[in-house]
Formats: sequence, structure tokens, C-alpha cells
Amino acid sequence: MDDFIIRNIDIADGSGKDLFKGDVAWKDGIITAVGDAKGRDAKNIIDAKPGWVLSPGFIDTHTHNDDLVFVDHTQWPQLKQGITTEITGSCGVSTFPFSKKNLKALKTYCKYQDIVLPHKQWLRFKTYESYRKDADSHDPFINDLNLVGHGTLRIAVMGMQNRAPSPEEMESMKDLLREAMDHGAIGMSSGLVYAPGAYADKAELTELCKVVAEYDGVYSTHVRSEGDALLEALQEAIDIGMESGCKVLISHHKVTVNDYDMQQKAYEMMEAARQNGLRIINDQYMYNTGSTALGALLPPYVLSEKVKFFLSPFYRAKVRKSIETETSWMNMMMLLDHETIIIIRADATPQYQGMSLAEAARSAGVDDIAILFRILLKNIGKATMVMQFSDMEMVDRILRSPYTAIGSDGLGAGNGHPAHPRAYANQVKLFSEFVRERHILSLEEAVRRCTSLPADFLGINKGHIKEGYDADIVIFDPETIGSDATILDPIREPKGIEYVFVNGKMRLKHGVIQASET
Repeated sequence: MDDFIIRNIDIADGSGKDLFKGDVAWKDGIITAVGDAKGRDAKNIIDAKPGWVLSPGFIDTHTHNDDLVFVDHTQWPQLKQGITTEITGSCGVSTFPFSKKNLKALKTYCKYQDIVLPHKQWLRFKTYESYRKDADSHDPFINDLNLVGHGTLRIAVMGMQNRAPSPEEMESMKDLLREAMDHGAIGMSSGLVYAPGAYADKAELTELCKVVAEYDGVYSTHVRSEGDALLEALQEAIDIGMESGCKVLISHHKVTVNDYDMQQKAYEMMEAARQNGLRIINDQYMYNTGSTALGALLPPYVLSEKVKFFLSPFYRAKVRKSIETETSWMNMMMLLDHETIIIIRADATPQYQGMSLAEAARSAGVDDIAILFRILLKNIGKATMVMQFSDMEMVDRILRSPYTAIGSDGLGAGNGHPAHPRAYANQVKLFSEFVRERHILSLEEAVRRCTSLPADFLGINKGHIKEGYDADIVIFDPETIGSDATILDPIREPKGIEYVFVNGKMRLKHGVIQASET
């Protein structure tokens, strides 16, 4: 007897092929029948309503929800979007491993990505094995796959020092990375626009990725530039993959200048790398606005300095000159229109929340750099922004590539504070806007992008409605799936997700979380 049978439903099996009508059955978390389940019986039988679609559970390939399971183990911002698997530890930031002498630096580093936990919780994350045991003890409702942050490895061994590691330090980082991979981490991430990732060269990253390759893992990278130097940054990522032998995932691929020729060249580079044997894909979120710490507008060297330096007018003058003149780093204050940089969280200066950086400067009677400094100082660096980086045509062009997976880059989900709406609506927006409203992708292809494409790339037993695959399943109404979440009102529950099953267990029914493990 099966645990569940879903009868007479439209099935998007994850392959991208046309919908077909049929039944799906599973037992003990594994799919046992697809197509005709006549003659089979189950403890639970659900007769589908006309129009419902059954697909593999959605996979979010890029989040910063490292603390979500500890805040709310149901992980509702993901679960209610139909997400059954997410990848955390992105952009070089993970909560593990740490060394006691540098734990304070790691907590500060994670805080910039809105990852904040009690000190006693942190003490259980010294190694990946201890982190994973603690996370599992909280009964997570969805599958969490974890990357080891390169920045975190560096901090554990070197603190925030802006230099190359010694041979002994390199071996220490490799040992910590190998421990994590031994216990189930799926790879390493880097954030090369943030300190301390920005301090690493290609040789350092390649050496670490050789460890990742031993486990057939993935190198997920926020490349060194997404603006004018994108192609050089992309080539670095390709070289690291080719020289180390590991898979490469280009994180939240974008072009922050509306240069369609550059985007085409980026795709040609990735395709040439595939032809040369590199396993490489990219992911993308469904917005032309991004979100990160407001401190990302500063030069990378600032984060290696003490806060007290920033209190000095002479030091601030040095930083101002860097912002006004330097292009050796991804200088977003030069690249972006300050009217489109929106301050969404700044607890100590709430009068500026919801304003653009330019608007906040006008209201305070100072220039844009002065207000940036003021907000960061008042909030001790803990402030978050949304910024517009391109037009929607660029987003559409990237999405049309068959190698583009779907990653929300969700930041601060579930903690009750303002966040980019992608943390609550990214996957459902794919189906409401890009499938139903604007017809950029077919429904079947959209399903493939957030199911079998990442699952097959990662080598996990998910992403397909086939016998023998994990019963991670979402049932949704394609006519109503969507969200009302906006930048100024992001914490809204998605619509149109009828059921979610994770490893065969019903976790969502008609949009309501199910506490039991039916």
C-alpha cells in the first residue's frame, strides 16, 4: 500500500516535456508509480481539481537563509512557495566553521547578510558536522543543502587580513573544507566583491576548489564583477573550474550595465567552457533589483579595518576619494543611479527606511556619500538596501538560456524585518509573471529550470517525477500562482500553491502548514 496517490492530475515531470494527465504514487518518500495507478491503493488518495499541476518540488539554488531553520523550522517563506530544497551558505558566507579567536569577526561578517543568531547557537557551529547535527535537531521542513563559505574559511584561519594565505594557512583552510565535504556539504561558495573574499586571488580559490572536486562538488561564485569587468570575472570562474575539476555555478548572473553585447559574450564564454568539458550553469532571480548590505557600497578594504578608523574625518576622506575615483573593485556608487538605491532596513535611522539614497541625502541636506557614511555609522554597519541594476529586458535575456536555474538570493527571510520580496515570492513570480503574463517561458520549461536542471547538475535524487526519485512534490494552480509582495511590503504569503510534499510527507495543504508528518 502506498502512502499517497494523486489521481488524474496534469503532470509536469521536470523534463521540460509537455504536460500529461495521470496519477502519481509514492511510499516511504520514494515515487512508486507515474501515469496509471489503477489497481494501486494508498493510505491517502487525493483527487485533483481541474487545472491543477503536479511537478517536482522547486529547488532554490541560492539563498542566505542559513539561520531560518533556527528561527522557524517550518521555513515557511520557502515552503509556501513550493520550495522543497534550498542551498544556503552562498556568496562566501556560511555560519561554519569557526575558530574561537575569530568568532567575533565571523558573526560580524554574517550579520552583513542578515544572519544573526544567539551566541550559544553559534558555539555549536565549530565544524560543519556539528552545524548539521544542530540544524537537523530542529526538524527542518524542507531539505537544506549547504555550501562552505570561502570567506568563512578565511576568517577561521586568517581573520580579515588582506593578504595571501601562508602554505600552513592554506592547508588549514583545506582541512576545514574537507571536513565539511566529508560530512555532506555540497561545495564551496565565494563572494568576490565582499571582504575577505575580495582579497583572494585565483590561485587560492583554485587550490581550495581542488578539494571540492575530490567530492564532485560545486563551486558557487558571486564573481568579482557584474559590471564593466564581468567578462574578466567570468573567465576567472571558468579557469578555476577547469583547473580544479569541479562544477561551477555562477550565482545570480546579471549585467549591471545594459550592455546586451556583453551578456551575449558571457553566454558564449560559458557555452565554450561547456564544449571544453566544464560543467557550468548559472542561476538568476526574477527581479531587475538586487539586495545586499548597504556596506557593499564601500571599498572592500574598509571591512578589514576597525570601526574606530571610520570615525576619523581623515579616514572618511580616504574612503570618499575611493568611492569617487576608483574602479579596481565593483564600485556600485559609480555604476548605479542613486535614486534607485533604496534603503529597506536601517533600525537606528528609521527615518530613511523606504527612501532612496539620493532622497535620504536631500532630506538631510548632505550629499549621497555623506548620508551613506551617516547611516552606516549609526547602524554600526547593519543596514540593507535594494538597488536596480538593469532593465527587465536583461532579466528576460538571461532567463531564456536553457542553463539558467532559479535562485532567489533571499536575504533575511522569516525574521520579520524588511527584506527584498524575492525572499518571499521569487519562485511563484517565475510562474505568474514570466510564464502566465509575459510568456517568456512555457510552464513546462519553467518547472525544469527549478527542478531537474539544478538537481541533475548537483547530482541529487530529486527534480523528476519518475519512479525511484524522492517524493518532493508541489501541486499548484497555474492560473492563481503568484504573490502580492513588493519592495515596501515584502512579507506576503504566496498564492496558488495547493500542496507541498517533502520526502513524501505532506507539509502544506491548501496553503496551510501541516504540523504532522502524514
